[in-house]
Amino acid sequence: MLGSADAACHGCDAAATHAELLRVKEVESGTIELGSIEKRHKMVIASENRLSSGRPDRDQILESRSTGPCLAVRVAAGTLNRALNIMNAIMLTLESEGFPVSVGRGIHETSTTIFGYKIKFAIFEKLEVTGRREEGDGIWKTKVVDHAPTGNLELRMGDFTYGLKLRDRKKEKLESMLAGCVGDLMRLGRSEVLAAEAKRLREIEEARRREELWKLSDEVRKEEERVKELEGWVTSWSHAKEIREFVTALEAYWVARGEDISQSSSHGQRLNWMRQQADRLDPLVESPPSVLDRKHELRYW
Repeated sequence: MLGSADAACHGCDAAATHAELLRVKEVESGTIELGSIEKRHKMVIASENRLSSGRPDRDQILESRSTGPCLAVRVAAGTLNRALNIMNAIMLTLESEGFPVSVGRGIHETSTTIFGYKIKFAIFEKLEVTGRREEGDGIWKTKVVDHAPTGNLELRMGDFTYGLKLRDRKKEKLESMLAGCVGDLMRLGRSEVLAAEAKRLREIEEARRREELWKLSDEVRKEEERVKELEGWVTSWSHAKEIREFVTALEAYWVARGEDISQSSSHGQRLNWMRQQADRLDPLVESPPSVLDRKHELRYW
């Protein structure tokens, strides 16, 4: 169970994530008209220059020759203008919402910081397979799959392999989904907030559980020591009882044989010594002194 301070903090976090959700829904419920956006983001202008003068790869996708920053736009020449217009609208909207956009130098990485977390996004043009062939001679032949751009665009967000994707549809293009694009990016940022909060609560619970187990371990150790002490007392008490019974039987045996068992006799002294050893073992009797009490003095001798 969370303490009062933790519970209060958790309540603040819940309120914060709820406020973030309201912002997401507000953006998603609005509209972003591509035709009404006249401003061009400086990185859109720079990327347009770099990509339009770039060299197409084997799939006809444009690649910038420059090492300068360039937007993550992987499209053919025929769809470059569309892709940049979409990126321009998304970037300007994000920045108007207070989410800065950054572009990596030379690696075509575009990202935004939403609710304190970096979220990557990119536009890809879908490819279609146009043929399969083999290249090379003899045993060195390799299979090659040829592709061609389809003109259909796809916005990838977060993890480009398994993350969110919005793509052109037959009756709806990305241009009409801009509010949803920005909303999905914001949702990814919020999911990072929720994941961080879940991690924080797990760490609090794990710390509480570790403390609980440490206390339990200490209690178990102390209890085991008490049990061990009790077993030692019972064992010593039983041993002392056995010795006394033996001394009584030995005394009767010596008396029956007519032996002298007076205090000054060797038998009497032996019986007295045996009784003292029984008393030293018995936890219910004050232990008489013995030379064995000085054994520790020989430890370093």
